[in-house]
Amino acid sequence: MSDYLMAELDYKLDDKPGEGLSVGLLALAEDATIEADLKAFLADLNADIYTSRVRCEATINADTLAAMGDRLNQALELLVPSSPVDVVAYGCTSGSMVLGQETLETAVARFRKNTPVTNPLLAARRWMEKHEVKRPAILVPYVQPLANQVADALVADSGREVAILGSFNCDQDPQVVRINPRSIAHGVKNLLTGVDADGVFISCTALRLNGLIEELKTSLSVPVSGSNHALSEDIRNLCNS
Repeated sequence: MSDYLMAELDYKLDDKPGEGLSVGLLALAEDATIEADLKAFLADLNADIYTSRVRCEATINADTLAAMGDRLNQALELLVPSSPVDVVAYGCTSGSMVLGQETLETAVARFRKNTPVTNPLLAARRWMEKHEVKRPAILVPYVQPLANQVADALVADSGREVAILGSFNCDQDPQVVRINPRSIAHGVKNLLTGVDADGVFISCTALRLNGLIEELKTSLSVPVSGSNHALSEDIRNLCNS
């Protein structure tokens, strides 16, 4: 081993590693979509997305979603433990329905006291409230009965009603992340044909929405959002409040 003469250099510490908004993201192990979508939707805020993965099975159903509750602590423990984040986002719409916001907040509080927590289901409901959507057309990838359960959760206790529910009838996360965005756009337009809907929500963080939301908003006469888009809007609101 060489014995170099080493010069000790001075340095200063910043408050956090990045200069922009810091988002702690709990992403599903199979979700290859959410990080790129959030980065795009939050690009103007120069957001830093710090991701920790939650182990999950490839098959999507109520049992596999519920099992993630026992794995939150491990993911949170590995979420840039020595760096602050402005908000923690749990990245699963159907998982948010099964676990509930209280479970997510309790888990986050063990590691990140006083840090706001959001999830796509909560964000979707807030988005519909903001845009006064009363009869949403909802597109999901899920099979029954999960498709109905997520649609019910999106409008529960709100006075809203589902105008129409459409599904790709897919229960495998590795396939959902590969659904072509043109298929999503085509599915949305088919759903709205002859239906009295005043908004569209595309549910599932694994469905690719970057670039698609603006296209659909331009071509349709109703507000349009989806899990990653609504989640990004809620992140903005929480960090600006």
